[in-house]
Amino acid sequence: MSYSEAQKILDSAERVGNTLQATQGGVGYVARRTRTTRDGEIWHGYPEAWDKMDPKLKMRWLKQGLIKRRDIRDCKSREKVRDAFGGRHVGG
Repeated sequence: MSYSEAQKILDSAERVGNTLQATQGGVGYVARRTRTTRDGEIWHGYPEAWDKMDPKLKMRWLKQGLIKRRDIRDCKSREKVRDAFGGRHVGG
């Protein structure tokens, strides 16, 4: 993923507790602030399993058509997300 694609996901994210959560292409993403500098905040984002995402936000995205039930099924667990992203460990 390019820097500009990652920035678009971050820009569209919604705050949930101390995280930012977003979706793109049927995949859920979470970002956590790693530190704050004089220039702003630095966030680390990663794809996350739908079963770890905020349920209210997930349901709203379903109603808005941003995600489909198939997306949730395909990336329901961290193991499925790991397999979808080439076997790399994801999640916080």
